[in-house]
Amino acid sequence: MPAVLMVCALKISLGAVRISSQLSCPSASQVEASVAALVGEGARASSPRAVFIKQAAQGIRVEMRGSADELLGERTVPAALSCDDAATAIAVIITAWEAQVPPQIPPVLKLSRPLPPPPVQPAPKARAIEVGLGLGVSMAPAAVASYALSAGLDVSFGSPERGWGGLITATGNTQRRVPLGPGSVGWQRFELAAGPRYRLTTGTPHVDFYAQATGALLLLNGSGFTDDTSSRGFDFGAAGGIRSLLTQGPIAPWVKLEAKGWLRRQEARVTFVDGFAVVPNFELSLVAGAAWMSP
Repeated sequence: MPAVLMVCALKISLGAVRISSQLSCPSASQVEASVAALVGEGARASSPRAVFIKQAAQGIRVEMRGSADELLGERTVPAALSCDDAATAIAVIITAWEAQVPPQIPPVLKLSRPLPPPPVQPAPKARAIEVGLGLGVSMAPAAVASYALSAGLDVSFGSPERGWGGLITATGNTQRRVPLGPGSVGWQRFELAAGPRYRLTTGTPHVDFYAQATGALLLLNGSGFTDDTSSRGFDFGAAGGIRSLLTQGPIAPWVKLEAKGWLRRQEARVTFVDGFAVVPNFELSLVAGAAWMSP
């Protein structure tokens, strides 16, 4: 009785097999009726498997074979059973076999052509900040002391690889002098500049081209005159250059070559002295330093 209840609980997933019997007791129709009673008529369906019932020396031999006549299972039922009991026993065996045989899986369909790969979404470009300190030499033509030391702060931001970014610099120069009459006029600028930069290379070293608008505080002072005085004013100009970070890492050394021009003509005049001194409006500088690169 427990075996019959188990098979009935599985009747929705079972199918009907072809049953052939060489015996009249039980006959194929008796076994089919017993199977139908177990699994229900509504759950029966065609199956490529077949069951053969034969007489054997030990009793009634039951075989299940597949579509290629391969043996899927075999059992022996005692011959001493009545026809109805033998039909029921064989039906239980058949339904148990059917419950154990996995359902037929349809073959995977083959596409006429492969599907294109999904589009690859470009990863957003990382942003980084590079803060550097530099020391260099600045040259201005037509000055008595044409060379001056310079020191500055560079702040670069934008893509750490190839692409656009920005560059802000703050720079100061030591004093230089131009002759005027019996004395000379000393001048120096303290500058703040900002503008775009373009990183040309992806690997190391990085190479940047940049252009900047520049504003400066211009300091003037006289020396060698009867009454030495000083003056101050503002200057405006433009700068451009090339900058290279030599290595890539938390601390990266860099070097840059820069040209700078000032838009206003700056003249220094002294009372009771003929003529005037012109402050150079063009500079060329070479600066080296090191930058801290944010992760």
